[in-house]
Amino acid sequence: MAKAKDQGHTEAWSVVSKWLTTDSPDQEYWWNLTGPHLATMLDAAGYPMSKQFEALLAHHARAVPFLGPAPQHFVANWKSLITADGTPIEYCWRWNTKRTNPSVRYIMEAIDQTTGSEFDPLNHRPTQQLLQGLRDVLPGLDVTGFNHFQSSLFDKNVVKYAREVALGVSDTPLTTTLSVALEFVSKGIFTKTYFTPRKLGQSTLMPLSEWDAAIRQIQRRNVALDSLMTFLGRNTEGQKLKPFKLAVDNVDPSKSRIKLYFQTSSTNFDSVREIMTLGGLIMGMERPIDDVIKFIRYASDLSSDHPADKDIPPIHSDLPIIADGYIYYFDIAPQAVFPEVKILTPVYRWGKDDHSIAMGICAWMHEMGRGQYCDNYLHILGAMTEDLNTSHGLHTFLGCLCKKDGQVDVTSYLNPNVYGMGAH
Repeated sequence: MAKAKDQGHTEAWSVVSKWLTTDSPDQEYWWNLTGPHLATMLDAAGYPMSKQFEALLAHHARAVPFLGPAPQHFVANWKSLITADGTPIEYCWRWNTKRTNPSVRYIMEAIDQTTGSEFDPLNHRPTQQLLQGLRDVLPGLDVTGFNHFQSSLFDKNVVKYAREVALGVSDTPLTTTLSVALEFVSKGIFTKTYFTPRKLGQSTLMPLSEWDAAIRQIQRRNVALDSLMTFLGRNTEGQKLKPFKLAVDNVDPSKSRIKLYFQTSSTNFDSVREIMTLGGLIMGMERPIDDVIKFIRYASDLSSDHPADKDIPPIHSDLPIIADGYIYYFDIAPQAVFPEVKILTPVYRWGKDDHSIAMGICAWMHEMGRGQYCDNYLHILGAMTEDLNTSHGLHTFLGCLCKKDGQVDVTSYLNPNVYGMGAH
């Protein structure tokens, strides 16, 4: 189980935590666990002190009240799909490039006392309340896209969802359908919402045509979406991709990026190259994709002679279905011709332990001339686990996106493992 280790807390945390109180034992638990984690990440990334204060205050005031009940005997009342063990929050460390510093964000599922009940079987109410609370202090936050996709991707009669499960009409348990990301950037706090659709009577993933229709209703002309749909329909690797999630920026729809998430069982490097170039449509990606493949090799401790056309055999097989294969998202920005493509590899499926994974990441960073934050990163991991050498599951996914300037944008996704998936 993760903990907030007392390694000499940051200056921002020491000041803020001295003056802030919580309204319940549940909130006290989450604040004392996640507050130091967030503070350590912000400090390690070199955020100005004012931005560290802003992020911690926002986290305390808006996020902590929606992290649900404190764990009882390491069992979650509502098992969130944010993480493999049900923890309702996942941290994201976006690594520095040669031109930018690291940045920090987290993804959370808002939870309250009605979550999963017959009154809110899909757990939508707390997300609505969370976004409303954020709107009160973030004037640029626009929920037009949120409202549209909530009405398009779910049925309105929520009571029927609970009845479906109770009567055995559906054997799919009620679980996460909405989550929210808070990203701490130089201009303030930026948010996005994630949707995992569920319709009444649905027994399989929603058809691609319904995703397309929902997006076209809010962005009728989207050339990047056209390019993506062509690839998915005609390319062999594209046809293996199964859509399961959508994310939308909470800004004006004319400026909002929409991200479509897909899963594939293919883990060979030929498929990585094919998907990240849309079958060769996106040009000039050869060298960046070589760097992505090298990154995956390093982080997974995979030998350099592993054949490019062979899937990577997992070390750990007793993991959730979401960890089977690779995940890709396609960022279909309104004015783009082609989507940006990001690969998310469930590194905890291949990594021996969190220390080995971290060493692989840092070896690649140093080779790319970007290793100046590696010591800080190891400090972050040390604040979240007792022993990196025996820990497994702190690292969940590693994300790679090839930028137009040829650099690879890398993100580490970290699970505090409140319910004890790994040895923490």
